[in-house]
Amino acid sequence: MEIRFNFTIAGFLLLIGNLIITFIGINVSSTPIIIMSSLIYSLYIFNLIELFLSLSPIKLEIITPNLIEEKKEENLIVKIANKSSIPKRKFYIILENSISEGSLLGKEEKTFLIPYHFNKRGIIIFKGVWIKFTGTLGLLYVKKYFRFYKETLVYPTFYNIHKDIALESEEGGTLSNTSSTFGDEFYSLRKYVPGDSFRIIAWKASAKKGELVSKQFEKTTKREPTFLLDNTSSEIGQIHLEEFDELLRLLHSISISYVTQGIKLKIVTLLPYNVFVPEDWNHLKIFLGKIKLEKSEINFKEKENYDLIFTINYEYWYSSGLQNRIIGVEFHKEKFEVPYFVFRKNSNPYDFLNIWSSKNG
Repeated sequence: MEIRFNFTIAGFLLLIGNLIITFIGINVSSTPIIIMSSLIYSLYIFNLIELFLSLSPIKLEIITPNLIEEKKEENLIVKIANKSSIPKRKFYIILENSISEGSLLGKEEKTFLIPYHFNKRGIIIFKGVWIKFTGTLGLLYVKKYFRFYKETLVYPTFYNIHKDIALESEEGGTLSNTSSTFGDEFYSLRKYVPGDSFRIIAWKASAKKGELVSKQFEKTTKREPTFLLDNTSSEIGQIHLEEFDELLRLLHSISISYVTQGIKLKIVTLLPYNVFVPEDWNHLKIFLGKIKLEKSEINFKEKENYDLIFTINYEYWYSSGLQNRIIGVEFHKEKFEVPYFVFRKNSNPYDFLNIWSSKNG
C-alpha cells in the first residue's frame, strides 16, 4: 500500500509565513508571537492526524467496460464509500492522466466518473487508482494508491462500405447509396422468392410492397466465404503493429456484413493455425481484439481456395500468384507500385474499401 502526505499550496504558504513569524518572535523574544506560531504548527499536527484516521474507512469499487471499440471514450465508474464521519474536502480520483474531482462528506457514498480514451486495440489492464484528498483545514493532503485488477478488451474499429447502385423502376433509373459486400452485383428489381441466397437485400423507396432490390449471380461465388488472416511478421516493431491494427480494421469492415446477416464466415489464422467461425458480431469483436501479430517467417503450404488474404506480407503472397485475392497494408514505404489492393499510410480507408467493393462486389 502506497501512502503519501504533502502540503497543499495554502498549507505551504502558511508554513513559510509561520516560519518567518517564528524567527521574528525568537529574535525579539516576544512570547505572544511564539505562542501564536506554536498554535499554527498545532493546526498542521491536527490536520495530519485527521488525514491518517481518514484513510482506513474508505472503500472503493471500480467498474470498467468489458468490450469497447478502439478510439472511443468511455466513463469508468468509481464508487467510493466514506465509512467515517470525517469529511474529505477536495477529493480527487486519479487514473493515469484522467482526474475526477469532487467532495465526500462523512458517512457518504458517491459515484465518480473518470473519462478514459481507449486508443489502442488489445487488452487494457487497470491495476489501481490514486485517491487524493485534503482535511477540513486544507493545509495537508494525502494520496493513497488503491490496487485492483480489471481488464477491458478493445476491438478494432470498422469502416462502412457503401456503393452507388443504379436501380430500375417504372419512373426510370435512380441512384441509391447502400451497403455492399464481397460477392455478387445488384442490377435489377424483382419479386423476392423465399429461399433465395442473397448476400444483401435492400428496399427501394419507390418500389411496391413485396418487391426488393436483390443481388443476382453474375459469377459463381461461395455461399460461405473463407478469409485468411496472415498474423505473422519476420520482425515486429511499432510500424508493424500499426500495420496489423489497420489490417484488422479492414478485416472487420468486410466481415461485419456477413456476420450481421447470419452468413457463415471462416477466418483462418496462420500462427497458431486455427479456423475461427464467428457466431455473432460480439464473437467477431472478441477475436479481433485478442488476435496478436506473431514473429515468424511464413511457412504456409495450405492450398485451400481462400476468398481473401489479409496480410502485411503482401510481397510473399504476390510471389505465390495470389495477388488478386490480397488486401494488404504498407506503412514502411512511401512510394511503391503494386497491381493489387494495398492500404497505404495516408490512404482514405472509406475510399479504399469503396473502390475495392466496386471492383469485387
